[in-house]
This record gives sequence, C-alpha cells and structure tokens, in this order.
Amino acid sequence: MTSVMAPYFGDAHPGGVRLTDRAARLCGLKSGMSVLDMGCGSGDTVAYLAEKYGVAATGVERDGRRRGHLASDRRRGVRYVFADARTECVPDGGANAVFMECVLSVTEDPLKMLERARAALRPGGALAVSDVYLKERRGAPDSGGEAEPWDFDGLCELVRRARFDIVSAEDHTPALVTFRAERYAAGERGAVRVPRGLGYMLVIARRGDE
Repeated sequence: MTSVMAPYFGDAHPGGVRLTDRAARLCGLKSGMSVLDMGCGSGDTVAYLAEKYGVAATGVERDGRRRGHLASDRRRGVRYVFADARTECVPDGGANAVFMECVLSVTEDPLKMLERARAALRPGGALAVSDVYLKERRGAPDSGGEAEPWDFDGLCELVRRARFDIVSAEDHTPALVTFRAERYAAGERGAVRVPRGLGYMLVIARRGDE
C-alpha cells in the first residue's frame, strides 16, 4: 500500500457515528439482523450497531494487540473473530450486512477483501464501505497484489469488480476535514496524518442474486 492512501486514524474514523448511522440506514439494518465488521479495530462500531440497531454484530480483527481488549468485551449482541478478514474466517452467506470503515485503503489486496465480504453476505445483503480516495488519480487498483491509489470512480469500480451492485456513492470529504481539525485541536497531531489531495466517501452496495 502506497503511503499516500494510508493515513492513520487511530481507533476513530471520519464522520464517526454519524456516518456509521448513515450507512446503517442505507443498508436497512433492523433488529435481529446479522452484521459483520471487517477490520473492526477497537470494536466501537460493532458495539454501537449492536446497541442501537439490535443486530447480532461480529467484528473481525487480525491485529493481535487488540485481542485482550476485544476478548474482554461482554456487551450484548457482540462477538469477535481474531483472523485475517480476507480468509474464510466466518460462515459464507450468513450476514445481512458487512461494514468496512477505513479498511480497504490499508489492505494489501482490497479486491480479495471485497470478495470475502460478498461470500459472507446473503443474496441481497448490503455492503457499506467508507474510506479515503485520491482526488487527482484516475482508476482503480489492479485485480490482485498491493493496493494502489484510487479516485472516487475507481473505488466504485473496485466494488463492482467484486460483483456488487452499487446503491449509492456519496462524497463525505467535509467529514475528513472536520475530523482532522478536531483531532489536531485536541493535540493528537501524531495520531492523524492525512496527506493532501485525499477525499472521503461512502459506498453502499448490494450482493445480487446468483
């Protein structure tokens, strides 16, 4: 992954719960549904979705440093899988929705990640991707190998390559600007490194019937 597409946000993400809520509404989350968060980090999104929407939420995280924290999480409706989300770490076809927040841009093979998300979803299940995009570059990364920068349309094309039908693609760059400003004002200069020329977007897609 080239460094221009890999800002470090710590455990937070641009837009916070407001953007997570936006994604949840567009995905049509309802109580009792099954939701998978690939690259769940600290587990905040998993816990939030379980509490607010009453879903059965599973977080997948490969960073072993988070194992102790996540393993001690006893919040209702939440469970964790400690594995690489690109592998067959969850049952195929069981999830109503998959969330990926600031994950694809720091994944070695984003297409494979999306393909695993599709396999984990039931037919008609929803995908929510929120991530950075490069404003000045055109195109999507190659099918395999190390990820490359993509622009707004390029990230959409990558989602389509994984055989998703895009429902909506929204620009949320102001959330990235606000996020950086708030963190900087709080003195967290080392936790947020956002290169110039980046935007932020939310893509909602559906797995179509076979």
